[in-house]
Amino acid sequence: MPLATDVPRLDRTGWTCAVLLGLTGTVFVLKYGARVAPVSAAVPLAVLFAAFYVGVLVRLRKWAGASPGRAAYVARGALAVLLLVGLAEALLAPDATRVARAPAVAAWLDALAAGSFPYCLPIRPSALPGLFFLLAPLHALGALAWGPFFGLALFVFTAHRLVQSPLDRFVVFAALVGLPSLHYEGLVQSELFLNAALALGAVALAERARTAPGASWTWAAGLAAGVAASTRMVVPLVLALYLAHALRHAPRGRALGAAALAVAVFAALAAPFVLWDAARFFDCGPLAVQGLYLPPAVPLVALPAALALGWTAHDLRAVAARAGALLFALVAVAFAWRAAGIGLPLTVWGDGFDVAYFVLPTPWLALALARRVGERHVSM
Repeated sequence: MPLATDVPRLDRTGWTCAVLLGLTGTVFVLKYGARVAPVSAAVPLAVLFAAFYVGVLVRLRKWAGASPGRAAYVARGALAVLLLVGLAEALLAPDATRVARAPAVAAWLDALAAGSFPYCLPIRPSALPGLFFLLAPLHALGALAWGPFFGLALFVFTAHRLVQSPLDRFVVFAALVGLPSLHYEGLVQSELFLNAALALGAVALAERARTAPGASWTWAAGLAAGVAASTRMVVPLVLALYLAHALRHAPRGRALGAAALAVAVFAALAAPFVLWDAARFFDCGPLAVQGLYLPPAVPLVALPAALALGWTAHDLRAVAARAGALLFALVAVAFAWRAAGIGLPLTVWGDGFDVAYFVLPTPWLALALARRVGERHVSM
């Protein structure tokens, strides 16, 4: 029998998330379309992509919703296509691209192994230490190209746990299949989707811990949140949004215990590098590199905004939608700020802005396309 959430149309939240996902893809079409066509052609092509992407997503939901009995089959099909494409990209990703994310990971780990301070390198690694430690096994195997695939696999596993409706799963997976930004991740060996998927996985563990007996799930959630937070500075922001939500909808003792463990893990991973060379860590480490793009006032506003959004979110789907919208807004502000400083052409078609940051909201927005998010045993 189809679930009650198997309805044929996107609701307001679904429409919002679909449009934002379409816009993230549009930026990539706009930038990289100009590599193979004139800019005058790339602009209308990007606009057409946004309209086509959202329109197809809406039609796909109506098509599958018209026959709920086959929703499970089409969901499995979308999942298979998504994983096969991600696998192909991991296998076929070129060793060198103009995007230096994988080389930055390798340079950081090589410097650390040589006993040198791993920040302030010419390639300017921008992540926090936890990301490099997570990717160290892949680097040792010469397989950094597999990082994006593991991020995709983690998202698929998490989404499969949190989305019960086959129709919703179909929409979530189909949305990512058609998103250029996701395939960009695999082809250039980027780690940004993995960052976001780690945060989403920590939230899923925290949801499990809300009603599970015993403290083991709570400690697992705190440990996972601490590791995820130590990968990139926007991850603690999203986790703070979820914590504000959990303080209203979960046992506060568990939520605060997991948060305390997460802070301890974060400190344990980051503090050694601050103590090693505080001046270089703050002058040209992850805070400095990521702070280049944002107006100074934005970080001060972002945390209160995240807490307010989480406190007023009524369920996990709202948390996902608001997390995705907040991340999209931050990247959009950074993009606009950069364009105001150096001009739009250099920001879009030059190297003045890393459009890969638009990948960060995609797993949250895709998950929120589902009309209900949460495991069966969880009651929001």
